[in-house]
Amino acid sequence: MESSTRCTYSLPTEAGNASGPLFEMVARGHKTGNERGLNENLTGCLADLAALSSRAQQNENSTAILGQAIALAREALKADYCALYEAAPGVERFAMRQGGGWRYELPGEFELDEIAGAGTPSEPPFMVDGLAPSMSSLLLRFMAAHQVNSGAAVRIESKWGLCGLLAVYTTDGRHFGQIELDFLQIIANIIGGIFAAERCAAECIKAAALEAARLKSAFLANTTHEIRSPLNVIMGYTELVAENLSEAGDTSQMRYLEAVKRAGRRLLSTVEKIIDYARLESGNFASRPESIDAGAMLTALIEEHRGTAEDKGLTLRCRIDAADTIVAFDRHCLTSVIANPLLNAIKFTETGHVSARLYRNGAGKLRLEISDSGIGIDAAYLTRAFEPFSQEDFGTARRFEGAGLGLALTRRCAALNGASIEVQSRKGRGTTVAIQFDDASPGINLGAELRGIN
Repeated sequence: MESSTRCTYSLPTEAGNASGPLFEMVARGHKTGNERGLNENLTGCLADLAALSSRAQQNENSTAILGQAIALAREALKADYCALYEAAPGVERFAMRQGGGWRYELPGEFELDEIAGAGTPSEPPFMVDGLAPSMSSLLLRFMAAHQVNSGAAVRIESKWGLCGLLAVYTTDGRHFGQIELDFLQIIANIIGGIFAAERCAAECIKAAALEAARLKSAFLANTTHEIRSPLNVIMGYTELVAENLSEAGDTSQMRYLEAVKRAGRRLLSTVEKIIDYARLESGNFASRPESIDAGAMLTALIEEHRGTAEDKGLTLRCRIDAADTIVAFDRHCLTSVIANPLLNAIKFTETGHVSARLYRNGAGKLRLEISDSGIGIDAAYLTRAFEPFSQEDFGTARRFEGAGLGLALTRRCAALNGASIEVQSRKGRGTTVAIQFDDASPGINLGAELRGIN
């Protein structure tokens, strides 16, 4: 390319005023238009433009229609290349969505000024697309590789604002007349309608998904509530019958009553988890952070479940290696964050140990690690471990009980209180669940609360 070559680039800001008369002619189906300054090539493309507009209004396949729009722009303006740049509404960074004539795709995103340039003929040295030569410019290298010498672009607007640019490029360095830009703008307006329809459809899908999630959460909450109420009655009467038989000295039925109580506790635990998860997912759970001694809660939960671990022959260990273990957390959430990984460790460990350690890491953050020598998690499943109602083994033949909500509930509760959770595991080698607590939230004065406790 010669350094004296000049490049023109136009970017009309008002589409409607310029393209109105031409669009009216297309709507009337005229095949002539020389009296309005149309060249022979544009006149022959009017019918194709009307057909394109009709197809776009019928909500046909958008990718196919955009391809037809690009082809029409190249044909009508006798351009070597065409590029359809798209941006999210309100974001002036553009990526090429589709193109025509290019030998390879243009990767990356670009600023509006990179694509549009100054809007006036460039001065030497040579500029491509209004962009000064720079080896760091991917867009420049792309244009230079295709020997682009001139271009024109028009805006694609929707009710959300600027959402794209439609550009044509040539290798002969020619200027585009206003009537050509008007024609290109009509195509851009049609594309704008397609973009708007896609955005509306996406918003409708999102709204439907949110409504489905709300209905699901409401269904779970209502259904589990209906299960929990009679279940509490069953549990209460089972305890009462057991007490009466014990007072009468009759122990012959105790093992049956214990089986009923174990099954009831398991079902009640599942119901409580479903209710908690439904409340968290629907946004109906109001977190109430307070100053809590995580070390004291960990110790209490370890002792509460020590009997279960020892019944399986497991060693249950607990170490607290931090002097300050106060956290700002919702009490119900903190119980869930500690208890769920602990119970999982006990459940999925058949021999060996379950250990809990609470300490401060090098950054001074309080960290809880619960590790076990259990069955571990397969690497293929590990990425799905936090999905609700998910288990590595499924079906009626699975070895371990549970609804698959423990880790999902733990992560939700942790995130709600500014904590994070990660899992490391190897199949057959055990699992470690680590919870890292954030500093006290701004709304809680831990010092004042501790002084009040003291």
